[in-house]
Amino acid sequence: MKVREETYETLLLYSVFFLPGYIQAGAGYDPQMFLSVFHNLMFLLTALPQFLLLYFLIRRKGLVFVFGFRRFTFTDLLRALAVFSLLWILVATTAVLVSATPLAEQTQNHPLNRGTSGLSVLVLLFFVSLVTGYLEEGFFRCYLYRQARRLGAGYLVSISAVSLLFGLGHMYQGIYGAVMTAFIGFLLQYLYTRVFRSIHPVAIGHGLYNFSIFFAAYFLA
Repeated sequence: MKVREETYETLLLYSVFFLPGYIQAGAGYDPQMFLSVFHNLMFLLTALPQFLLLYFLIRRKGLVFVFGFRRFTFTDLLRALAVFSLLWILVATTAVLVSATPLAEQTQNHPLNRGTSGLSVLVLLFFVSLVTGYLEEGFFRCYLYRQARRLGAGYLVSISAVSLLFGLGHMYQGIYGAVMTAFIGFLLQYLYTRVFRSIHPVAIGHGLYNFSIFFAAYFLA
């Protein structure tokens, strides 16, 4: 019964937190929506309660420390900057390797048509990126991985399955985007489980990486 309940809980959380967004993005992904103040505010109003619900469920299990929800320290910030750098090294290296293949076009960062949107949108995007980092890392790297381990899956099976699911959720970015996201997920999972054992470095590093993509696209416009 315990295994069944844990499985149902995991499937329900994934279905509520991520599945609708993945389906919507697959039906028609438009990066321009991130320049909408309304869209970003609505995202924050949705994602923040989701993350708090996830934290509440983990806290009820008495597994806050085990899942990596520890007190934030200055060292976590330095580690997050290191994670941010590693992600860019991985992405840049991969882009060079595929530059002579048909996937090269998918590695390009397309500028946003910012129109009359002001720098205030960038402030919102910073918080959107940070919340996204905590929500995705909290669910995939912390919760989903630990649930897989608690249900009996081995380390490599758990880390691979979680990374693959994370990548498949980004199929709207094309094959390259999905594969690259899976590799990023694998790296972040390793750093979380074997190096930091804390959500903060991977979540903040992930958020900074996302924001740097928006920042570059905004100023390339």
